[in-house]
Amino acid sequence: MASPRGPLGSLRALALAAVLVLAGTACGGDGGSDDGSDTPRAESSAGEPAESPSSPSSLGISDAPEPEDPCVTDAPGSDQASGVGFALTPPDGWSDVSDQLTAALTGGNVSGIAWADRAGASGGFADNLNVIVTEDSGVEDIGQLRDQFSTELRQVASDVEPREDVEVACEIGLRQTATTTQQGRDLVYDQVVTAREGTTYLLTMTYAAETPARVRQAILQGLLGSWKWLVDE
Repeated sequence: MASPRGPLGSLRALALAAVLVLAGTACGGDGGSDDGSDTPRAESSAGEPAESPSSPSSLGISDAPEPEDPCVTDAPGSDQASGVGFALTPPDGWSDVSDQLTAALTGGNVSGIAWADRAGASGGFADNLNVIVTEDSGVEDIGQLRDQFSTELRQVASDVEPREDVEVACEIGLRQTATTTQQGRDLVYDQVVTAREGTTYLLTMTYAAETPARVRQAILQGLLGSWKWLVDE
């Protein structure tokens, strides 16, 4: 049975609310400059780069050999974070701020994890990611959310652009990007939604507009490349 608030509507609202909580508090101000970051800040477009990053492993892609079944695991790896039914490898150097996300979540079937680039925080904001899980959402075919996925984001963001579908550990994921301005700061959203066995997973990455597109793409590749479904032995 679907969630009373809908399989995606509650996720979208919670994900974006969590982004603002993270931007306003947890990710603020370990440093007011970019001096501690090795990443250049030059591009502001939400578009995708033409070439792959030169060192994606530093942004979360593991160099470990793939297991026999690359899509599932019975336990998270030592470098992985985990939520209900999944595990992934956050970008190197990012901090666990899941407590901030948990404070924003309500509803017994909704949970999530969140990570942020506190070391690279500038002007009270750090690039961050969160994964919101809605159990028993009723969604078996992710394609049924395609129209709703973009329609709901357009209520709170601009320049919403559907991207090519991605693979999330052998499942299809819908992807979209968008831009917004919060508290005078231009931001870029990159979202992926997928479903497995009736549970819906929404991954939202939020970046300062100055974060280069090649860096955003590398982070996405790292997260999706490391994603595993947690299953019982």
